[in-house]
Amino acid sequence: MAKFGLPSYTSPPIKDFSSIDTLSYDAAASKTDRPLVTYVYSESKEARRNLQFFIAHGLHAAADFVFIFNGETDADSLVPDAPGIRSVRRPNTCYDLGSHAEVLSKDDLWRRYSRFILMNASVRGPFMPTWADGICWTERLLSKITREVKLAGISINCWPTPHIQSMVWATDSEGLSLLLHPPATSPRHDEWMEILFSHADDFPRPDDYQPSGPDWVEKGLSQCFANRQEAVQGEISATGIILGAGKKVDTLLTQYQTSREHNATSFCEPLGAWDPQAEGNYGGGSIHPFETMFIKTNRGLSPELIESLSGWTDQMEYSSYKQCS
Repeated sequence: MAKFGLPSYTSPPIKDFSSIDTLSYDAAASKTDRPLVTYVYSESKEARRNLQFFIAHGLHAAADFVFIFNGETDADSLVPDAPGIRSVRRPNTCYDLGSHAEVLSKDDLWRRYSRFILMNASVRGPFMPTWADGICWTERLLSKITREVKLAGISINCWPTPHIQSMVWATDSEGLSLLLHPPATSPRHDEWMEILFSHADDFPRPDDYQPSGPDWVEKGLSQCFANRQEAVQGEISATGIILGAGKKVDTLLTQYQTSREHNATSFCEPLGAWDPQAEGNYGGGSIHPFETMFIKTNRGLSPELIESLSGWTDQMEYSSYKQCS
């Protein structure tokens, strides 16, 4: 039986799991520096196209990949039977971040790795310009993680408080430990929760909400999110947990690099309720896939450009196996 955390692969990989309970790794194996990429999928036409694109262009032999299939789908049949690639089937519960957390926490799987990318099928990529030969997308993203920066992504949202958007996250053991096991000293989020509650149609105030209640401290990824509101709060609170631990966050956005100290709070102060993942909301235009490598496909961002780049990438047979050797 193939296991996680091995420095090399000498037995056939496990491709299908009847449930997460069968997910296992070799507890005796030494910790590996190979990145672990977890990819959450739930069935939709757009998600399937994004999954197909990622399988064709994003997989490579220098990282381990776990595809997490939530709910009814046959998309797991698209995943190749190859070393370092696994699939997990589970109920469509806990939302994307909760699904990442469940798989990473199973038998402390995350402790076998030191570098992580958490992503979902709402994005398409990687998109790499032709001059970026020899640049591996996982290493480029993980290069943002330093002694100070413990959470990075492709973009940051300033509403209702600065936070790294969760469709693609990069972190390391220290950062993931903070998110899975938030310190009791993590800052409370009452202020931005009130901003959410002011939009009652989307974020109704829970009947049991108590600003001073212990159940409303930052929980990070330490829970199965029961509804969309909890999942959104989990996404937003993750950045607060990292900042509360005295660390920083970073993104691939060029505009964010104008904040020389990677200070998310000062970066967002003059921008107000800014979300770059909206058409025409980034420097007078929209985010280009070559800037962030991945792009949301459910936000209406330059759909004709995305389809053109997707087709060209398919036609040129771009392969991360060639770029990430």
